[in-house]
Amino acid sequence: MRRSELQLTLRLVKGKYVVRHEAKALLEVEISRDDDEVIRSVPRLCLPAGNVRHRALAAAIRSGCRHPGLEARDLARLHALAHEYRHIELFADVNAICTGLLGHVVRSLGTRLARVVVASSTVDVLQEYADLNHGRRPRYLRHGEVARSISLLDELRQCIPVHIHQLPPGATRHQRRQSDGIAAPCAPAVPVAAQEEDDLVLSEDRVMIAAYWDYHQRDLPRLPVVFLTSDHALAQACAMEQIPFCFARSPQEVIARDPSGSIPVESLWFDPSSLTLRYSITSDVVFELATTFREVELLDADGRGWRVTFDPRHIWPGAELSVACDPVASEALTAVPHSPAPSSSSAAAPPGRIDIALAKVLAVVPTDPGMTTSLDDALIRDKNALRQLLHIGKETDLFSVRDTTVSAGSTLPSLLLALRDHDYDTVNSIFRRVPAYRAYLDRVDPRSGKLPNDPKSRAPGWAVTLGAAYKVDGGLVYGLSVVDDADFALAVRDAHAKLAEGAPAASLPLVVDSVCCALRMSPVRVVAQLNRCLAPGGTLHTFDVQRAKRDEAVPKKHPILSAPGVDRKFVRELELGRGIELQSRLAGTLVNRRKDAP
Repeated sequence: MRRSELQLTLRLVKGKYVVRHEAKALLEVEISRDDDEVIRSVPRLCLPAGNVRHRALAAAIRSGCRHPGLEARDLARLHALAHEYRHIELFADVNAICTGLLGHVVRSLGTRLARVVVASSTVDVLQEYADLNHGRRPRYLRHGEVARSISLLDELRQCIPVHIHQLPPGATRHQRRQSDGIAAPCAPAVPVAAQEEDDLVLSEDRVMIAAYWDYHQRDLPRLPVVFLTSDHALAQACAMEQIPFCFARSPQEVIARDPSGSIPVESLWFDPSSLTLRYSITSDVVFELATTFREVELLDADGRGWRVTFDPRHIWPGAELSVACDPVASEALTAVPHSPAPSSSSAAAPPGRIDIALAKVLAVVPTDPGMTTSLDDALIRDKNALRQLLHIGKETDLFSVRDTTVSAGSTLPSLLLALRDHDYDTVNSIFRRVPAYRAYLDRVDPRSGKLPNDPKSRAPGWAVTLGAAYKVDGGLVYGLSVVDDADFALAVRDAHAKLAEGAPAASLPLVVDSVCCALRMSPVRVVAQLNRCLAPGGTLHTFDVQRAKRDEAVPKKHPILSAPGVDRKFVRELELGRGIELQSRLAGTLVNRRKDAP
């Protein structure tokens, strides 16, 4: 849909909203009153700190917000020149187009502006930036920004003549540029001296200055031609060559002056030169952000909103830009997170499935309450999984995310203490706060103790790693049953007697496997309780373990959550078939030392 159609779709109510891209906040929006059919409220905008806010600021400026670097006296001087000569012309460079400065000046001058002149090399430079630096330099322009910058000239052409000044062949040589080890596909071999000469002589600033003088020489304009730029180096070059220019600081320079905190952007402001109120509504800002980042989300406090996407590959040259807008449901993994159990008369909406592996969640969980990690450590490319990761951090309170930095939450010390004490009941009580995981554990079959196989969800893998399930040949066995030491000792004795067949020794991995299935306990919980019962004074003090090599046919490489060691990793492999670590040693045999033992 086009910008006008998007305005009708995004009807907002009073409150605070956030515009995000890949779970990173780009813009905070505050609506003071509800929108209706004919009135759209003017929002208050604020850009949070982050490494992409310079692009978000440029998009907000293009939507109509006041340019932060355009001084009122410079604009007044430009109006005075236009009043003296009745009309003036503007020669715009790349930065003036991309940052939205050109659009602001054109709207301010109005009929005093005769036409806008753009060099043909400007379009070439835009394409060069997008092609050579796509995916290599994150601060350079993307294809979506290039398409939007070129379309701005088409929009200006509706109210003011736009002249593309064609430079003669050989006037620019940026197509043969050898910087960064990148050459044109069909460029001939150039000696090293010539390559260095190209790198020294050829720069975008010199190309723009040469294009300005070439326009004067060939077209002989009868009106003053003012060079419009937001590049500080180019403005200095204009001053040295006595070129009339109008300079405004770029958004990047504004951010450099305030590297931390948020930047307020005026969406309603007074233009002192044209005596006109300028405004920008939320839909315009979202449209510009979508064309910049190709996909953004406008969400309210409950996670509901719209997803706006832009694909420059579907835009024909000269056509009006359009975006796709789809509603977004709540970010919660469940439709009703804390709803009561379904009754026969009314059933609650089922929780959603888990689409993210537990290993990716643990990759960003700090191993110490005082440390921070990066969100990039999870290596997540799926946007749904990324949303779930942020939601899991809020539900469990294990970590919190700000921009790309992950810090420890209030429950992390409890998790580390529980892992140190092998208390997997507490560990699962923390992760049970995720409704989808809690709902999966509640689906255990009360008769067989089996958990359902759900190949479309990551919940079974969560249950195994968190010590809530045990892998057997037929699937997964529920492993969080609470058993006292007396009943546990009785189950161990029975399993030992069946496996030993009258001998004092039995295979320890097979004993643990039998107890896991009989008592519905995960192996890591069985090992922890067995270690406690084998201690002096315990219910199994008459038993002992011996070191022995084993290779039993029980599930091997059982991933389990454990206290982070020197490697700062939460997950380790528990290989039951090769032996079990008990009393600080690897054991493979369980021996009954009593003389009256069978």
